Order: sequence, then structure tokens, then C-alpha cells
Amino acid sequence: MNKKSIKNIIRKGGVKKGFTLIELLIVISIALILMSFMLPKFNGYMTKAKDLKAENEAQQIYTAAMASYGERGGKFAEEEIERDIENLVGNVSGLSASISSEILTIKFTLDNKQYSLIIDPKENNYELSPTKDITGEENGGV
Repeated sequence: MNKKSIKNIIRKGGVKKGFTLIELLIVISIALILMSFMLPKFNGYMTKAKDLKAENEAQQIYTAAMASYGERGGKFAEEEIERDIENLVGNVSGLSASISSEILTIKFTLDNKQYSLIIDPKENNYELSPTKDITGEENGGV
């Protein structure tokens, strides 16, 4: 046999080229099974990212509130605090502030969840806790 006749045999079906449908379906099903193992991890990462985003927003609001506290001679001015926060941080969704016995409580909304930020200037710290999401489901504190 010469080289041309071997090539003709190979082209006429002696050697198969490509994959069968069954082989492709098996590879796709294995890939889908492996991806299903990773899905819960990605959901956990998304939750951690949202929590970190809320903590970052709270830190910025806290810094702006304490700057306002310092500018006003060691007092929170209820009528000025929201304006000062928006000037220093930018537009904060659902921002509201209230003062009770030198403790400032700020509520804001982020990613369809409402948070409560309690600032104690005497202790120079804050506490962040999610209060509820937009649909109204109650959440526990952090």
C-alpha cells in the first residue's frame, strides 16, 4: 500500500475525527456538577462582600459625624449632622439622624437593607447593626 491509499482509507471512515454526542454530554454534565459545588461558596462570598460594603459605609459616616462633632465644639447638632455627612461622604440612601443623651443614631439604607449606626462620642466608637431589609423582614444585630 502506498501513502495515498492509506489516506483514502482514513478519510473514508477508517479513523474517526471529533467527539460523539455522548462524550460531549458526559463532559458537560461533569462540568455542571463541579460548578454546583462552587455555587454555595460564591453566595457566601457575596454575603461577605455586602457586609464589608456596609461596614465601609458605616466607617465613612462615623468619620464624617465625628468631624462634625469636632467642628461644633464637642456637640452633635441634629439639624446639621445629616448635611455634614452628605457633604463629606456623598449621597447616602435613606439617611436619617437622631440624638439622644449625646448618643447619635444614624439610619441608612444599602443594598436593600436598612442599617442602624450608633455613635458614642465619649467612648469614641460606634456599633453597626442591620435593622431590616426593604421587604420588612427583621434581622438580628451583628
